[in-house]
Amino acid sequence: MKRRTLDLILAGGGLLLAIVLAGLGLAIGSQASFATDYVSGELGAQKITFTEAAKLTPEETGWKAGSVCLVTYGGQLLQ
Repeated sequence: MKRRTLDLILAGGGLLLAIVLAGLGLAIGSQASFATDYVSGELGAQKITFTEAAKLTPEETGWKAGSVCLVTYGGQLLQ
């Protein structure tokens, strides 16, 4: 096989790979956007809220890193 032929085949394969990766990137981005919107819509429709900070037990407010968001967003709708 000549060098010129091999170069054309490899260049075409690289272009094909770039097109496939770009398509996958768009598809994954679209699905991530859908998932975010869907979850937000479902949580809003169900009107699920965090427990108010005043009603949390000492164990819940003192629980490592997760307790900060429980206190901060207490009483608010999940979105």
